Amino acid sequence: MPPISGRSASALADLGDDETQEAGEIPTSGILSSASRCNDGQQDAEALKKMQLEVDSMRDGFRALQEQQASTLLKTYRQSRVAPQPEAPAEPVLNPLADVPTRAKFFAAFVQPFFPGRDTFMLPDPPAGSPEPDDPDRFLSPEDNIFANVYEIIYVLPEVSRRSRQTNELITMFENSMDKVRSTEIHKVRGRAVTVLGIPGAQETWFSTKFKGREDVPQLRDMLGVPRDAKKPFKYKLWAPILFTDGVVRMSTPFSNWEPLAKVLKVILWGPTSLDHSGPPIGGPHRNARLWNATHSTPGAFAFAAIIVIYLCSPDNEFSKDGVGAISGISYKGFFDALKRILVTYWEGTHLKLIRKKVDHYIFGTGSDTSDPAPPLNEDLTDDINAALAAMNMPSESAEVKAEQTDEIVELGTITESNDVSADVGANVNGEIQVDINKEGPSVVVAPSVSAPAGRKTGRGRGQTKRQSSRSTTAAVAVSPAAAPVASASVPATVIVSDHPAPVAGDANDLGFILRLDTQQTTKVKRGSSAVARTKKSDARKGRPARIPDTDDSDADDTSTPNIPIPKAPQAQADDEDGDPAAEEEEDEEYIEPDDDLEDVDIGNEAPLVASSGKRASQSQSRASSKVSARSGSTTVIAIPPLDSDDDQEGDHEEVESPQLCKVNKGKKSLSAKRAAQVEYERPRVKSEPADSTSNDGATAAAPKPSSEDANWPVSTHVVRSGTNKCNLRGQPSPVITSILAASLDIAHQSLLITDAFPADARQVMYDVVTTAATRHPGGAEIVTRLQADLSYRKTMSSVALNRLSIYRTDVKKVAVKHTVKEYGIRPNDNKRLEELTVTNEFIFPLNKTTHKPDPGLPFQHPAVLNTLRGAFFKGPNSAGVKFRSQFTSILAGPQASELELPSPMLALAATAVRSAILDNHTDPSKRDASFEQTADVPTTYASFTKTLDRLMNESDTKYHRLMHKLLKEMGEIVEAKASSTFSMIDLDAMDE
Repeated sequence: MPPISGRSASALADLGDDETQEAGEIPTSGILSSASRCNDGQQDAEALKKMQLEVDSMRDGFRALQEQQASTLLKTYRQSRVAPQPEAPAEPVLNPLADVPTRAKFFAAFVQPFFPGRDTFMLPDPPAGSPEPDDPDRFLSPEDNIFANVYEIIYVLPEVSRRSRQTNELITMFENSMDKVRSTEIHKVRGRAVTVLGIPGAQETWFSTKFKGREDVPQLRDMLGVPRDAKKPFKYKLWAPILFTDGVVRMSTPFSNWEPLAKVLKVILWGPTSLDHSGPPIGGPHRNARLWNATHSTPGAFAFAAIIVIYLCSPDNEFSKDGVGAISGISYKGFFDALKRILVTYWEGTHLKLIRKKVDHYIFGTGSDTSDPAPPLNEDLTDDINAALAAMNMPSESAEVKAEQTDEIVELGTITESNDVSADVGANVNGEIQVDINKEGPSVVVAPSVSAPAGRKTGRGRGQTKRQSSRSTTAAVAVSPAAAPVASASVPATVIVSDHPAPVAGDANDLGFILRLDTQQTTKVKRGSSAVARTKKSDARKGRPARIPDTDDSDADDTSTPNIPIPKAPQAQADDEDGDPAAEEEEDEEYIEPDDDLEDVDIGNEAPLVASSGKRASQSQSRASSKVSARSGSTTVIAIPPLDSDDDQEGDHEEVESPQLCKVNKGKKSLSAKRAAQVEYERPRVKSEPADSTSNDGATAAAPKPSSEDANWPVSTHVVRSGTNKCNLRGQPSPVITSILAASLDIAHQSLLITDAFPADARQVMYDVVTTAATRHPGGAEIVTRLQADLSYRKTMSSVALNRLSIYRTDVKKVAVKHTVKEYGIRPNDNKRLEELTVTNEFIFPLNKTTHKPDPGLPFQHPAVLNTLRGAFFKGPNSAGVKFRSQFTSILAGPQASELELPSPMLALAATAVRSAILDNHTDPSKRDASFEQTADVPTTYASFTKTLDRLMNESDTKYHRLMHKLLKEMGEIVEAKASSTFSMIDLDAMDE
């Protein structure tokens, strides 16, 4: 008899057996019982058949149940499509900022490593037809390139975050994430620099941040193209030899030495240990490549890797966020922009395609590792690359264009009163003309610029060949399109023309010229004398942006401008009856320094830069007075309306004050100005009585009429001013205005503690703050529109938050004062103790219990610093550290990403407050409660602490994370302990139900 299956044995056991048999075994008790009753095998067969029928019946029943369940589900689904179920759970609300840090890190590594700026985030979506980021046409105009930059941001953000692109939280989070990943990844690459660069005989000590003689290492100088006999300061070229095979620069094969670039990207994507084996690692933690879903290289990644390779060979020890080497002076940002432009332009070329395949195979293991040499190209890319670099004002390799800034005075031409320029006008779609400036004639000063030699191609790339004549200087002058067909133009007596055309804002019937002033030049112009241009270093290179008078309603209120001495107006000279007019003009002439507050500068009775007369003068007077300006890179463009002829000025027109040039008086006023001020002061005035607030019948009078600033704007945007460009939080006519101003205070406080406690451009930051507050408010649409268009209104609305910044910082100082004397035991005039604490900033280290000396292993953990942190930011549940905790992040990925860190600006501000309190107590104990702002070196001290924390993060991101997480955890435990102790005092049983 064949063995009985497990299912049959189970069925037999269910029929009568008391003991369960295992599958595959014969039920001996059942068989023996059946054998004892009947020895005929027919009965066993019938029992098995009966059991099989029962099993089949059970299967049929199970199938019927499945079909019934499927039918029920389908019916329910159809009903849900017709009408939603009332008890259906709500869809989860997605956090728009959840994935922003990850996307921002990808943006820094694969798109561009430098923050594109808040202005770029605030721009609207590009119009239809704008070039895509990978389209070479994006570089045809600055506007198209800006639109492409906006596209890059939009594409990298997740769908749920794109609507929040213009919010302050997203922008701040995006910028912080970019800064952290850039510092972290460059630090990782530096740790494997010997392997990455592959320089024979290289030593690891060369690439340590403590190594000071990197610029004297011959091998590294060779890789950067610096001759060994060169004298300091060295000149670094964009096309470093390390980017080419065998260190020989061949412009026909750029990036031929692709291995260092591939190794840099592999470290960024897969970690430092990935260089020890070929291809991507198998298993292990989730590296950046998987977190970013990166599968191939990009032009931005190529350019980023290239500047990292150059940075490793340079003498710089820190990669600053502004993209300029502190020691070498290399403009890494400029190098990146140039390389990315070239890569985007030739990304689909034969040579770069081959390089890309090699790099992608090395990093991702995709494609084929073609080891054959690159096929010969049909043309040399030298001219095209040089043309692309010339379009960006960068020096080329084949033509040694010397554009060094010198201190010598360059004679450029002579200005006369009535010289005209005969301009051969070549109209095109952009409304540009070419003006041939001959040696003998025009009253035109041409600012010095880099010009290609005769016969050399200029322009962006192929097909655009503009040849310059060596006999004359050709300058491109932009006019409005309607004026393009004019055959000749009369140039004003004082015009500065640049070789870069730009659009002119103004009447289409006016022929306007462009005054373009480079931020590294000082142009000095005098009527009837030689025009000279002195080229000198601007304060803009020192990080101090220059400003022009805030008279434009556009967003560019702090536009960079050079130091411009503006001579006295001729009419003002005529008014000076005493003394030599020429001598007084020379005496009153001053330079506008970049850090001067131009609101206090007298600018010729608000006269335009160049005034006209007649009908067109009356129309363009307001435009000229506003000095329409626009930012274009590091250049300020100012549109100047033309002067009408002398005959027109004698016409029967409206009288207009038209000084030829405005005058800037600093320090002292001219004699005529003083007399005018005295006459105005002595003029009798009638004092008006205040209007009664009620009518004769006792009813309340109507609200006062809006001021002249509010006349043309909706009532919902009106604001009560407390002074020039100032207002108060209380007393506003609209609750929406009050709510927005109150919200701007919280956003400003958050920005101060999370982003920067001493921003370089605090006014611009507060502009962004109040705009963000208005954008979030449901009724703030009209206010946002006015903020974007009205500069005076923007200043007024942001004044509340701007004035509150010093209060926030002073509150921290007051907390620090309480712990200074007690913790440090400082006595007045104890110079020795003061020097020990402040010269090397020993006050941030606690004393070692054994040696009683500062413990260098515990930075920023002195009890005074910790107590200041507690008292200023973590005093209770409503304190700033608890309120803004959702904005805290971690610089590490993976499991440690959830371990939040204390923001470095918060810690640096607390340390700065302690140091300021120490200095105040030493000089004068009565100043212990003085304002934070009275200490002169406070911003410098704060910057030094933030730089120390940044360097700590670059040296060891794990130790930095451990320190900041430890501090935050300790502060959080204090708050939780207070809440717990408070709850423990509550008697629930004694409370009413």
